[in-house]
Amino acid sequence: EDREARGLEIAAELDAADLPPESQMSFRAVDGEPGLQLYSLEDSGARGTVQMRMSCTAWSEPFAVTGSSTMDTGAVQMLVNSSGVAAGRQSRGIEVGVAVQVARGAFHRTKIITLTPRYIIVNRLSRVIQVRQEGTAFALTVPPGADNKVVWHWPDSRKRRNLRVLPVRESSDPQQWHTGWSGAFSVDHVRDTVVMMSSQGGDAVYADVCIRKIHGSILVLIQPSQTSQPPYFLENFSPATLRVYQRGAARRLQHLRPYQGAPFTWETWLASKPSLVIEVEGSSPPLSGTYELDQVGRHKPILSARGTVLYHVSVRCDGPTLVLSFVDAILHPSASPSAP
Repeated sequence: EDREARGLEIAAELDAADLPPESQMSFRAVDGEPGLQLYSLEDSGARGTVQMRMSCTAWSEPFAVTGSSTMDTGAVQMLVNSSGVAAGRQSRGIEVGVAVQVARGAFHRTKIITLTPRYIIVNRLSRVIQVRQEGTAFALTVPPGADNKVVWHWPDSRKRRNLRVLPVRESSDPQQWHTGWSGAFSVDHVRDTVVMMSSQGGDAVYADVCIRKIHGSILVLIQPSQTSQPPYFLENFSPATLRVYQRGAARRLQHLRPYQGAPFTWETWLASKPSLVIEVEGSSPPLSGTYELDQVGRHKPILSARGTVLYHVSVRCDGPTLVLSFVDAILHPSASPSAP
């Protein structure tokens, strides 16, 4: 049910004209996306605030536009009506980035309100990718090219606001080439990270993810990794088969066969200090250990029930890669790690 609006009606469109030169971009139009409407509130207790809506959404909560002399950025969320345009795209909410700034010079009493898409995904890889929210089935296809900026809305605002990436298979790829979805990563904090799409019958595919904030927008840049080397590498110098996985995120279980090495990256970068779990397959009693791969040097060894050292574990640097070595202490006593 629509309510009577009091105040000044302002028509606005999603536009990047006010962004600085280094961040100029032409946003891809989303089919059926209506313009925005803003209404100022005249209630004595709500002055300096406005509400926002689209034709397919309900009114947002009031948000302040008074600001200060510095940039004030944030996001405004609007819930999609069941009969709205965006409902066909499985969206339950639409977010708009809001930046409030005081004008300069003679217009210092004026507040400049910049409205932008909240999330923008840029695919700088050489192939098409798909992006989806963790825990949902809807996937957005993003074509390659730095000029392709795709606006992203969360399909389900009730689920975790994390993304996964999948490179799309092309006709020129080998028959056995097949990738899986990357681990989940958050896009709400400025950071750089590396994600790996698991590959069957081929090398692992790595990508750098750079997250930047520009006014009220969050820009997610997915681009080729700056190095062909993985962030981590695991070495198994023992006759045992090892099961390895990230603690708390065991969706991707990796096996290390005897005397085998394999590249590794975190399944999810959501934990502040992710750790790796190593289990010795078929051991009785069960043998396992938990390790932080970013800690260079000796780690706690794996002991037998009588306290005998069975396996030494250490992490060393090999160029940009951190290498974890799992060594059988009985068969390879001379290969036991030395102090850093």
